[in-house]
Parts: sequence; C-alpha cells; structure tokens
Amino acid sequence: MNPSKPTPTFSDTLWTVGEETFESLAFMLPMPEDEDPAADGWAHVCRVEFTGPFGGTVFVAISPGMLDPLAANMLGIESGDDTPEGVQKEDAIKELLNVVCGNLLPAIAGSQEVFHIASPTLLDEPVVPQKIDGLEQRGRAKMTLDSGRAMLVLFVDAGAVIRTPSPEPPTRPAEPGGY
Repeated sequence: MNPSKPTPTFSDTLWTVGEETFESLAFMLPMPEDEDPAADGWAHVCRVEFTGPFGGTVFVAISPGMLDPLAANMLGIESGDDTPEGVQKEDAIKELLNVVCGNLLPAIAGSQEVFHIASPTLLDEPVVPQKIDGLEQRGRAKMTLDSGRAMLVLFVDAGAVIRTPSPEPPTRPAEPGGY
C-alpha cells in the first residue's frame, strides 16, 4: 500500500445509506450521534458477510428497546395492535442489515461490480468487534433515532483496493433535429 495515499474510509457513505434505509424501511429518522462513553451497550448485533471484488462484513447494532419499534414499523403494526414476535423481530433487524449492505456495496464500488451477500446472522453476544483477523475497519456510523441508537460498521479485506466509481457525466438531451 502506498503510505502517501491514505486508505479510504466509507463512514460518510455508510451514514448516508444507513440514514436512507432507516427512513424508508423502518420510518425512523436518524440524527448523528455524539460519542458518549456513558451510553448503554448494544442489545442486538447482526452481521452479514459479502464476497466479490473484495470481501468483508457489515454489522448493525441497536440499543435496548429499539427492536420492538423497528419490527413494528417495518411490519406496519400500529400501536395498540399485536406486538411483533421473536422471529419477526429477528427478521426485521436482518432485513434492515441486508438492505444496508445491498445499497452500500454499489455506493462504494459501483453498480457494475457483482457481490454475493450471505444471509445475515444475529450474534449471540451483542458486541461489535474492534478488530477481525484479515479485515480492516473502513467505516463506522453512529446515529440516534426516536426509539434508541444504532451503529453500522464496515470491515473489508485487509489491503483491499477499492476504486470508488466516478460520477456519471450528465447526459445532454438531444437537440431537436440533431443526429
């Protein structure tokens, strides 16, 4: 790796994708979270692995009390109706992470690249690792939502060279009578 050229991180992209996913899928409005060392730990952590031009893992962690409203919003359950049950809650966080990963990879690598995304898994221990052998952390986004807190973390293959796509040049409409 070229020491004069820093390794790109994708925290801003991860934040944007996470924000859009929470808003559109779970009807939750995220705001940036200040680093708060006194904040409670995570209640649920889910991970999804991917392979392709580079491999890696994306994690989502949510605070205590957030899983019920997340699942209810995603399922369209109104307050006063039945609350989501165990498997529905687990499926909600897994689907949220699946959508985040599915939108994140084209955002950082381009829509022409093909990735294979594994099935998300809910971890037994609600801890996001700081390090993973063979991978390096390349993005972290923490957010506060009306129902709690969330964090997204991206790890990719150590030393992976990720060529971010160039913005598409604007297309110029054809002029009348032009060829």
